[in-house]
Amino acid sequence: MNKLIFDPADLAQYRLQASVADFDAEMAAYKHASEQARAALSTCFSTHAYGDDPAEKLDVYAACHAGAPVYLFIHGGYWRMLSKDDSAMMAQSLHAAGATVICLDYGLAPAYRLPQIVAQCERALQWVHAHARQFNGDPQRIHISGSSAGGHLSGMLLAADAQREQRLIHSASILSGVMDLHPILQTAVNDWLQLDDEQAQRYSPALHPPAQGTPVLVAWGALEPAVMHEQSRHYARQCELAGCLVQSMSVPNRHHFNVLMDLEQSDSALTLAVLQTMNRHTQEERL
Repeated sequence: MNKLIFDPADLAQYRLQASVADFDAEMAAYKHASEQARAALSTCFSTHAYGDDPAEKLDVYAACHAGAPVYLFIHGGYWRMLSKDDSAMMAQSLHAAGATVICLDYGLAPAYRLPQIVAQCERALQWVHAHARQFNGDPQRIHISGSSAGGHLSGMLLAADAQREQRLIHSASILSGVMDLHPILQTAVNDWLQLDDEQAQRYSPALHPPAQGTPVLVAWGALEPAVMHEQSRHYARQCELAGCLVQSMSVPNRHHFNVLMDLEQSDSALTLAVLQTMNRHTQEERL
Protein backbone atom coordinates (compact mmCIF):
# COMPACT_ATOMS: atom_id res chain seq x y z
CA MET A 1 0.00 0.00 0.00
CA ASN A 2 1.27 3.45 -0.90
CA LYS A 3 1.66 5.63 2.17
CA LEU A 4 -0.91 8.42 2.31
CA ILE A 5 0.47 11.94 2.66
CA PHE A 6 -1.53 14.49 4.63
CA ASP A 7 -1.19 18.25 4.77
CA PRO A 8 0.79 19.23 7.90
CA ALA A 9 -1.76 21.98 8.59
CA ASP A 10 -4.52 19.37 8.65
CA LEU A 11 -2.50 17.04 10.87
CA ALA A 12 -1.96 19.87 13.36
CA GLN A 13 -5.73 20.09 13.81
CA TYR A 14 -5.70 16.68 15.49
CA ARG A 15 -4.17 18.39 18.54
CA LEU A 16 -7.70 18.63 19.86
CA GLN A 17 -6.82 19.89 23.32
CA ALA A 18 -5.31 22.96 21.67
CA SER A 19 -8.60 23.69 19.91
CA VAL A 20 -10.26 24.95 23.12
CA ALA A 21 -9.38 27.77 25.50
CA ASP A 22 -9.36 25.74 28.73
CA PHE A 23 -9.15 21.98 28.31
CA ASP A 24 -8.89 21.36 32.07
CA ALA A 25 -12.16 23.23 32.62
CA GLU A 26 -13.86 21.04 30.02
CA MET A 27 -12.69 17.89 31.81
CA ALA A 28 -13.80 19.30 35.16
CA ALA A 29 -17.26 19.85 33.68
CA TYR A 30 -17.37 16.19 32.58
CA LYS A 31 -16.44 15.05 36.07
CA HIS A 32 -18.90 17.34 37.86
CA ALA A 33 -21.84 16.41 35.64
CA SER A 34 -21.06 12.71 36.05
CA GLU A 35 -20.84 13.00 39.83
CA GLN A 36 -24.20 14.76 39.86
CA ALA A 37 -25.73 11.97 37.77
CA ARG A 38 -24.44 9.23 40.08
CA ALA A 39 -25.80 11.07 43.11
CA ALA A 40 -29.20 11.69 41.55
CA LEU A 41 -29.53 8.10 40.31
CA SER A 42 -27.92 6.35 43.28
CA THR A 43 -30.86 4.02 43.86
CA CYS A 44 -30.59 2.51 40.37
CA PHE A 45 -26.78 2.66 40.03
CA SER A 46 -24.46 -0.36 40.11
CA THR A 47 -20.98 -1.31 38.86
CA HIS A 48 -20.16 -4.65 37.23
CA ALA A 49 -17.24 -6.52 35.70
CA TYR A 50 -17.73 -7.58 32.10
CA GLY A 51 -14.45 -9.51 31.97
CA ASP A 52 -11.48 -10.69 34.01
CA ASP A 53 -9.18 -7.73 33.37
CA PRO A 54 -9.30 -5.08 36.14
CA ALA A 55 -10.08 -2.45 33.48
CA GLU A 56 -13.18 -4.30 32.31
CA LYS A 57 -15.85 -2.58 34.37
CA LEU A 58 -19.08 -0.79 33.55
CA ASP A 59 -21.60 1.38 35.40
CA VAL A 60 -25.32 0.70 35.01
CA TYR A 61 -28.15 3.17 35.59
CA ALA A 62 -31.13 0.82 35.40
CA ALA A 63 -34.40 2.03 33.92
CA CYS A 64 -37.45 2.12 36.16
CA HIS A 65 -39.51 -0.16 33.93
CA ALA A 66 -38.78 -3.37 32.02
CA GLY A 67 -38.28 -3.40 28.27
CA ALA A 68 -36.30 -0.16 28.15
CA PRO A 69 -33.87 0.74 25.37
CA VAL A 70 -30.24 0.40 26.43
CA TYR A 71 -27.84 3.29 25.83
CA LEU A 72 -24.26 1.95 25.97
CA PHE A 73 -21.70 4.76 26.05
CA ILE A 74 -17.97 4.49 25.27
CA HIS A 75 -15.89 7.43 26.48
CA GLY A 76 -13.25 9.30 24.50
CA GLY A 77 -9.83 10.58 25.50
CA TYR A 78 -7.73 9.63 22.46
CA TRP A 79 -7.66 6.04 23.75
CA ARG A 80 -5.38 6.99 26.66
CA MET A 81 -7.36 9.03 29.21
CA LEU A 82 -10.75 9.52 30.90
CA SER A 83 -13.00 6.79 32.25
CA LYS A 84 -16.60 5.86 32.92
CA ASP A 85 -16.37 8.01 36.05
CA ASP A 86 -16.09 11.13 33.84
CA SER A 87 -18.65 10.04 31.28
CA ALA A 88 -22.13 9.87 32.79
CA MET A 89 -23.26 13.39 31.92
CA MET A 90 -26.11 11.98 29.82
CA ALA A 91 -27.35 9.50 32.44
CA GLN A 92 -30.04 11.68 34.01
CA SER A 93 -31.60 12.97 30.80
CA LEU A 94 -31.69 9.58 29.05
CA HIS A 95 -32.80 7.75 32.20
CA ALA A 96 -35.64 10.27 32.57
CA ALA A 97 -36.61 9.43 28.98
CA GLY A 98 -36.95 5.77 29.98
CA ALA A 99 -33.58 4.27 29.01
CA THR A 100 -31.16 2.06 30.87
CA VAL A 101 -27.81 3.88 30.61
CA ILE A 102 -24.48 2.03 30.74
CA CYS A 103 -21.01 3.62 30.71
CA LEU A 104 -18.05 1.32 30.18
CA ASP A 105 -14.35 1.38 30.95
CA TYR A 106 -11.59 -0.15 28.84
CA GLY A 107 -7.83 -0.45 29.16
CA LEU A 108 -5.98 2.71 28.15
CA ALA A 109 -3.05 3.14 25.79
CA PRO A 110 -0.13 2.74 25.82
CA ALA A 111 -0.50 -0.12 28.33
CA TYR A 112 -3.20 -1.57 26.08
CA ARG A 113 -2.92 -1.72 22.30
CA LEU A 114 -5.86 -0.83 20.08
CA PRO A 115 -6.74 -4.45 19.17
CA GLN A 116 -7.02 -5.20 22.90
CA ILE A 117 -9.21 -2.16 23.50
CA VAL A 118 -11.56 -3.07 20.64
CA ALA A 119 -11.79 -6.63 21.97
CA GLN A 120 -12.67 -5.31 25.42
CA CYS A 121 -15.49 -3.19 24.03
CA GLU A 122 -16.78 -6.23 22.16
CA ARG A 123 -16.81 -8.20 25.42
CA ALA A 124 -18.72 -5.37 27.06
CA LEU A 125 -21.34 -5.45 24.30
CA GLN A 126 -21.71 -9.22 24.66
CA TRP A 127 -22.09 -8.84 28.43
CA VAL A 128 -24.71 -6.11 28.09
CA HIS A 129 -26.69 -8.19 25.61
CA ALA A 130 -26.61 -11.18 27.96
CA HIS A 131 -27.52 -9.22 31.10
CA ALA A 132 -29.75 -6.39 29.82
CA ARG A 133 -32.95 -7.77 31.31
CA GLN A 134 -31.42 -7.73 34.81
CA PHE A 135 -31.41 -3.93 34.51
CA ASN A 136 -34.84 -3.56 32.87
CA GLY A 137 -33.21 -3.31 29.45
CA ASP A 138 -34.37 -4.86 26.20
CA PRO A 139 -31.45 -6.80 24.62
CA GLN A 140 -33.00 -6.20 21.19
CA ARG A 141 -32.78 -2.41 21.64
CA ILE A 142 -29.12 -1.79 22.42
CA HIS A 143 -27.95 1.62 21.23
CA ILE A 144 -24.17 2.08 20.96
CA SER A 145 -22.79 5.58 21.47
CA GLY A 146 -19.39 7.17 21.89
CA SER A 147 -17.54 10.45 21.64
CA SER A 148 -14.20 11.03 19.87
CA ALA A 149 -12.14 7.87 20.46
CA GLY A 150 -15.32 6.38 21.88
CA GLY A 151 -17.03 7.18 18.59
CA HIS A 152 -14.29 5.23 16.85
CA LEU A 153 -14.75 2.27 19.19
CA SER A 154 -18.51 2.39 18.67
CA GLY A 155 -17.87 2.27 14.94
CA MET A 156 -15.70 -0.81 15.38
CA LEU A 157 -18.51 -2.54 17.29
CA LEU A 158 -20.91 -1.66 14.48
CA ALA A 159 -18.49 -3.08 11.92
CA ALA A 160 -18.16 -6.36 13.83
CA ASP A 161 -21.91 -6.54 14.33
CA ALA A 162 -22.46 -6.29 10.57
CA GLN A 163 -20.67 -9.63 10.19
CA ARG A 164 -22.95 -11.45 12.67
CA GLU A 165 -25.95 -13.48 11.58
CA GLN A 166 -27.82 -12.36 14.70
CA ARG A 167 -26.95 -8.72 15.31
CA LEU A 168 -26.66 -7.29 18.81
CA ILE A 169 -26.84 -3.56 18.03
CA HIS A 170 -30.14 -1.88 17.25
CA SER A 171 -28.87 1.64 16.55
CA ALA A 172 -25.98 4.03 17.21
CA SER A 173 -24.95 7.63 17.74
CA ILE A 174 -21.40 8.59 16.79
CA LEU A 175 -20.31 11.91 18.30
CA SER A 176 -17.20 13.61 16.89
CA GLY A 177 -15.67 10.25 16.09
CA VAL A 178 -12.17 9.61 14.74
CA MET A 179 -13.35 7.19 12.07
CA ASP A 180 -10.39 7.07 9.67
CA LEU A 181 -7.11 6.36 11.45
CA HIS A 182 -4.77 6.94 8.50
CA PRO A 183 -4.00 10.58 9.38
CA ILE A 184 -3.49 9.57 13.02
CA LEU A 185 -0.43 7.58 11.94
CA GLN A 186 1.32 10.88 11.24
CA THR A 187 0.42 12.61 14.52
CA ALA A 188 1.64 12.42 18.11
CA VAL A 189 -1.37 10.24 18.91
CA ASN A 190 0.44 7.34 17.28
CA ASP A 191 3.20 7.68 19.88
CA TRP A 192 0.89 5.78 22.23
CA LEU A 193 -1.24 3.86 19.72
CA GLN A 194 1.74 2.48 17.76
CA LEU A 195 -0.36 1.60 14.72
CA ASP A 196 1.01 0.61 11.33
CA ASP A 197 -0.65 1.04 7.92
CA GLU A 198 -2.28 -2.39 7.99
CA GLN A 199 -3.79 -1.77 11.42
CA ALA A 200 -5.03 1.68 10.40
CA GLN A 201 -6.83 -0.01 7.52
CA ARG A 202 -8.28 -2.75 9.71
CA TYR A 203 -9.35 -0.46 12.55
CA SER A 204 -10.85 2.44 10.59
CA PRO A 205 -14.66 2.28 10.90
CA ALA A 206 -15.01 4.50 7.83
CA LEU A 207 -13.75 1.54 5.81
CA HIS A 208 -16.03 -0.96 7.56
CA PRO A 209 -19.55 0.50 7.80
CA PRO A 210 -22.49 -0.84 9.83
CA ALA A 211 -25.06 -3.33 8.63
CA GLN A 212 -27.64 -2.21 6.09
CA GLY A 213 -30.72 -0.76 7.72
CA THR A 214 -29.05 0.26 10.99
CA PRO A 215 -30.24 3.65 12.33
CA VAL A 216 -27.13 5.81 12.84
CA LEU A 217 -26.83 9.38 14.10
CA VAL A 218 -23.53 11.09 13.22
CA ALA A 219 -23.04 14.38 15.07
CA TRP A 220 -20.23 16.86 15.62
CA GLY A 221 -19.70 20.34 17.01
CA ALA A 222 -19.86 23.19 14.51
CA LEU A 223 -16.81 24.79 16.17
CA GLU A 224 -14.61 21.70 15.87
CA PRO A 225 -11.51 21.70 13.66
CA ALA A 226 -12.27 21.14 9.98
CA VAL A 227 -10.64 17.70 9.97
CA MET A 228 -13.16 16.52 12.56
CA HIS A 229 -16.05 17.80 10.44
CA GLU A 230 -14.68 15.75 7.57
CA GLN A 231 -14.16 12.66 9.75
CA SER A 232 -17.86 12.73 10.65
CA ARG A 233 -19.16 13.64 7.22
CA HIS A 234 -17.09 10.94 5.54
CA TYR A 235 -18.34 8.29 7.96
CA ALA A 236 -21.93 9.42 7.43
CA ARG A 237 -21.48 9.11 3.66
CA GLN A 238 -20.07 5.59 4.03
CA CYS A 239 -22.99 4.62 6.25
CA GLU A 240 -25.43 5.95 3.66
CA LEU A 241 -23.70 3.98 0.91
CA ALA A 242 -24.02 0.86 3.07
CA GLY A 243 -27.78 1.40 3.31
CA CYS A 244 -27.93 2.62 6.90
CA LEU A 245 -30.68 4.96 8.08
CA VAL A 246 -28.47 8.00 8.67
CA GLN A 247 -29.03 11.37 10.29
CA SER A 248 -26.14 13.85 10.19
CA MET A 249 -26.04 16.77 12.60
CA SER A 250 -23.71 19.72 13.10
CA VAL A 251 -24.42 21.09 16.58
CA PRO A 252 -24.24 24.93 16.57
CA ASN A 253 -21.86 26.76 18.90
CA ARG A 254 -20.26 23.56 20.23
CA HIS A 255 -16.65 22.40 20.02
CA HIS A 256 -15.11 18.94 20.28
CA PHE A 257 -15.47 18.68 24.04
CA ASN A 258 -18.63 20.51 25.04
CA VAL A 259 -20.82 19.00 22.30
CA LEU A 260 -21.12 15.95 24.53
CA MET A 261 -22.41 18.11 27.38
CA ASP A 262 -25.55 18.84 25.35
CA LEU A 263 -26.68 15.33 26.30
CA GLU A 264 -27.00 16.56 29.89
CA GLN A 265 -30.03 18.60 28.79
CA SER A 266 -33.19 16.60 28.16
CA ASP A 267 -34.51 19.12 25.63
CA SER A 268 -31.33 19.79 23.62
CA ALA A 269 -31.42 19.10 19.90
CA LEU A 270 -28.69 16.48 20.31
CA THR A 271 -30.49 14.62 23.10
CA LEU A 272 -33.71 14.60 21.09
CA ALA A 273 -31.84 13.30 18.02
CA VAL A 274 -30.26 10.51 20.08
CA LEU A 275 -33.65 9.50 21.48
CA GLN A 276 -35.18 9.57 18.01
CA THR A 277 -32.42 7.28 16.71
CA MET A 278 -32.75 4.94 19.70
CA ASN A 279 -36.47 4.59 19.04
CA ARG A 280 -36.26 4.41 15.26
CA HIS A 281 -37.26 1.15 13.62
CA THR A 282 -34.51 -0.67 11.77
CA GLN A 283 -35.04 -1.63 8.16
CA GLU A 284 -35.56 -5.26 9.23
CA GLU A 285 -38.25 -4.25 11.74
CA ARG A 286 -40.16 -2.50 8.97
CA LEU A 287 -40.32 -5.63 6.79
